[in-house]
Amino acid sequence: MDKESVISRTEKDEEGNFSQENLSVNDLENEKSEREELPQENLPVNNAENGKDEKEELPQENPPVNAQKNEKSKKEILLQEIPPINDLRMELAREEARHDFRKSLLNITGILTVAAAITALMMTRLLILLQVNGNSMYPSLEDREVVILRQTKEIEKGDIVGFYYGGKILLKRVIGSAGDEIDIDQEGNVSVNGERINEPYVEEKRLGKCDQDFPYKVPEDMIFVLGDNRAVSLDSRIKSIGCVEKNQIVGKAAFRIWPSGRIGRVH
Repeated sequence: MDKESVISRTEKDEEGNFSQENLSVNDLENEKSEREELPQENLPVNNAENGKDEKEELPQENPPVNAQKNEKSKKEILLQEIPPINDLRMELAREEARHDFRKSLLNITGILTVAAAITALMMTRLLILLQVNGNSMYPSLEDREVVILRQTKEIEKGDIVGFYYGGKILLKRVIGSAGDEIDIDQEGNVSVNGERINEPYVEEKRLGKCDQDFPYKVPEDMIFVLGDNRAVSLDSRIKSIGCVEKNQIVGKAAFRIWPSGRIGRVH
């Protein structure tokens, strides 16, 4: 075999030893033919192709709902939530009625407040509340009863009046006015201008505490007063009190408001 037809091939075995083999050109061609006849193994697919295949094998998700359909559905839902026009009109009418009622209520409240203020002012100027202290006017007025005094200049005989004395308001009954001549006997009978007067409001007649000289003439612009309970009352029969000047008078007892069982006019 000449040098041109021989090829030297070096190989490494499993133990790491090298060996040299001389092959002819024919031997190399035969070996190549044998390799081509062997069955070809499936070559690995590259990573890019593998990823593509995996994506293709994944289950496809349902495509999203069309945007126009979604918008249409939303509009339909909104239309369903909007109440009918008649309901809106009724609700508007109810709201206006409530507003008018509140406005009217505020107006009425304001009017009542003003009326109450005016009434209170008038009462303080024209009416006086007074609690009875003591039993000098028994049985007409009893201790701790509450009466209303009406401020007036029209005072008549037989009226119960309140007047200032010693820093307090006393309640007594008018027996005589200016120019009248008053006389009281030992039994307690009262005469005015020579005539004995009828006194149904007196339970028991007595002269009581008296140092006044009778008959007694009432001075100008004054009134002569006595308590209905003659045994205990301190009144015009005593010189230290005497007659009452008209400018001392607070008002005339008009109405009893307490206790509830005796509510009514005062006589």
